[in-house]
Amino acid sequence: MPIRPLHNRLAIRRAEAASQTRSGLFIPDQAQERPVRATVVAVGARRDKKTGNPLPALVAVGDEILVGKYAGIEYRDPDTGELLALIDDEEVMGHFVPPDSSLVQVGDDVVIGAV
Repeated sequence: MPIRPLHNRLAIRRAEAASQTRSGLFIPDQAQERPVRATVVAVGARRDKKTGNPLPALVAVGDEILVGKYAGIEYRDPDTGELLALIDDEEVMGHFVPPDSSLVQVGDDVVIGAV
């Protein structure tokens, strides 16, 4: 069953952790580091916490983002078995910029714009 995040939250799918080193050694599941790169799966309706006014979304579904190792809570979809994490939009530390885009300053925010 698909999940829809509420308020200022995002549903993300973390990247796969490396299971083998460059030299060929296999890393056990317990020793693998949690990935910090993730893909946005769903976005909640963003609102200002003080006034309740709607705010523009900072990320969109399909964007590659950088999050903390222990950010959010994990959720396993009972139908598909897919492991997702629900995080607050303030836990997003960065946005991976595609090589064919440019950064545009809009007010206090830097927004990705097409070249």
